This record gives sequence, structure tokens and C-alpha cells, in this order.
Amino acid sequence: MRPNSPGATVFIAALVLVSAACSPEKKAQQEDPGAIPEAHAFHDHHVADPRVAGVMASHDSIMPGMSEIVQLSRLVSRRIKKTDSLMMKGTNDALLPERKSAEAILRQLADADDAMMTWMHEYKPDSLARLSDSEAKEYISDLTTGIDEVKKKIERSIQDAEAFLKQ
Repeated sequence: MRPNSPGATVFIAALVLVSAACSPEKKAQQEDPGAIPEAHAFHDHHVADPRVAGVMASHDSIMPGMSEIVQLSRLVSRRIKKTDSLMMKGTNDALLPERKSAEAILRQLADADDAMMTWMHEYKPDSLARLSDSEAKEYISDLTTGIDEVKKKIERSIQDAEAFLKQ
């Protein structure tokens, strides 16, 4: 994905929207400390079944990483632009490996974001009521496994991006 391409712009815009969508309760709480923010009420709906409280706690602990992914994506994109600019000034192929690394990091960040979006899309809290106890346990186990995998992807992509940016 080229940093100036429409795809890169759409990707970064989507990341910004996702991170913003997961934190509107802070503003609402500041405006009216007694109010239950809309996002919080939505979240409570999904945690109404105490069997998924642990899964949602894992989800909630990962969400700040989504904001980090947005920020890191911006920084890596800027690094790509800088590298492209330097490469255009001369025929310095020595910068090509750095550019390829930056593209790989940007893809890794996008993959981590996609993993979270997919997990959230596939999470169907209302289906627990229709499942038998054994099916519900299996579903919750699958949710837990899935969110744990998402967490690993997010943490790894953040670590790799931070390490790349320190180079």
C-alpha cells in the first residue's frame, strides 16, 4: 500500500474512526458525570451475560492499542514519505530495504486492526441465550481464544512498529 494512495488514506481514516468510536464515554462523563454514555450502554448490553464479562474485559484492555495502531500507522506512513523523498533526490537504492520494511510494518498494523474488527464483527452476544450450556461454553471458549490471538497480533504489531521507528 503506497502512503499517498487512496487505500492508505482510507485505512488511516478507518483506524481513526474506530479508535474514536471506542472512547466517546470519556467526553460524555465529563459533560454529565451522572449520565451513562451511549457507548457504555451499548457495551453493557454486550456484557449483560456475566459469562462473557471476562471476554469483554480482555477486549477492553486491548482497545487502547487500537489508538496506538492509528498513531504508529501515521508515523510509519510519514517515514515512507520521507524515504520516498530521499530516494527521488538520487538513485540511492540503499533506502529500498527501509522502505520495504516500512511497508511490511504498515501491513502488520493493518492486519492487527483487521483482526480486531473481524473479532468484533463476529461477536454475537445475543446468540448465547439460544445456545445450550455446552454450546455456550464452547462459544465463549472460542471468543476467548480469538480475543487472545487478537491481543497478540496487536501487541506484536505495536512492538515491531516502535522498534522500526527507533531505527
